[in-house]
Amino acid sequence: MTDDYQRAVRVALINRLQQGIEETLDPLIGKATSVIYLNVPFHTNIGDALIWLGTQAYLKRKGIRIEYLASHVNASLRAVRRCGSRLILLHGGGNFGDLWPHPHALAERVVANFSHHRIILLAQSAHFQSVDRLQQAEAIFASHPDLHLCLREEASLAYCQRHFSKTPSYLCPDMAWYLGEQKVPRASQKPLLILSRQDREKRIEELATAFPADRCDWVGALMRRCLVAGIDHTLCRIGPFRRWVYDVHAEQSRADGVQLLARYQTLVTDRLHAHILAALMGKQHIVFDNSYGKIRNTYDTWTHVFQEAVFLDDERKIDSTLARLLNM
Repeated sequence: MTDDYQRAVRVALINRLQQGIEETLDPLIGKATSVIYLNVPFHTNIGDALIWLGTQAYLKRKGIRIEYLASHVNASLRAVRRCGSRLILLHGGGNFGDLWPHPHALAERVVANFSHHRIILLAQSAHFQSVDRLQQAEAIFASHPDLHLCLREEASLAYCQRHFSKTPSYLCPDMAWYLGEQKVPRASQKPLLILSRQDREKRIEELATAFPADRCDWVGALMRRCLVAGIDHTLCRIGPFRRWVYDVHAEQSRADGVQLLARYQTLVTDRLHAHILAALMGKQHIVFDNSYGKIRNTYDTWTHVFQEAVFLDDERKIDSTLARLLNM
């Protein structure tokens, strides 16, 4: 199988995922030409930056302007009210639930306070640890007459159809797919990178292998510099700077991610967006699940068709799989 054929297949798969996003969102957004966008990411997870950039690419293609945008730290409900009855979009990702409580808390506040707006929760994974927090979210969401939930895997869709049955829910691919194919800037120089998460979603204590490998987690270099320099949400409170800061941070995070993966022939990861970015780049990789199944669910729903990706549910198989990939 030639490289050109493999690339053509990959691009066709990416295009189909983008089409899936459009098939879900276009009817929900309708004729809106401007929106309010909340829960913009401004932190060290490169994956959320990819989601934000993919969402912007979609909105730009559709000719939709963002009237007001904010993170969960600097969002102002008063500012949202001043925008009138515009459509509200809530950032997608993995924050629909109580594992990352602050973005979800803003979503609940917005749903509770803006019953006359159409609100779309962009493609999410749903996960609640607390029954009380789940029931609270169920009650708040059920009270809104025009709230729409987009879920990025079939398992999350089934979960919401079961627990949020009064709120319409839809299957929608992750918004990062709308970035499209990512060009690899240079040939791989090193054999193996193990990119493993070190946070509350970690499932496997250590992705161990007998093969020599570099190790890191998914942290954007620019964001580290911003934190060191004290450029944080305080600056983003100043309106004229806000969009610029968000965009510079997101684009540099994307570039950091591409440049990191490009240095290696093969990737092993338990981060969803390292998996998605590797697929967008055509980078061969092994992917393991996170703590609550969102990566396995994504693989089962969408990414099993990418020949560059191998999902493993048993870390004991890592060396035999790497031996095959590294000798291809």
